[in-house]
Amino acid sequence: MFLRARALHRLGRIDDALREYTLNASDFLTIPLLGPSHYYRGEIYEELGDREKALWHYGAFVQLWKDADPEYQSVVQDVKERMALLSAEG
Repeated sequence: MFLRARALHRLGRIDDALREYTLNASDFLTIPLLGPSHYYRGEIYEELGDREKALWHYGAFVQLWKDADPEYQSVVQDVKERMALLSAEG
C-alpha cells in the first residue's frame, strides 16, 4: 500500500498519493499504519507549502507515536522539530 503511494508521490501524482495514504481509521487492520500514514501526508503537505495541513498530520503522527519504542523516538523527535520550524514560519 505505502509502496504504491511512495511511487505515486515520486512521480508527482500528489493527489493519487494522498488518496493512497488515507486510511479508514475504523478498519482494525489499518490501525498500525495510521501513524506512518499521517507522517507521509505531513511530508507531502510540507513539500507543497501547506503549513496548516502539514502541522495537523505531523501532530496526529506525534500523538499516535508518542509512546513508541525507544528506537523510534528519534523519528518522533524529528517530526517535533519539523513542527517547530513550520510553526515559526507562520
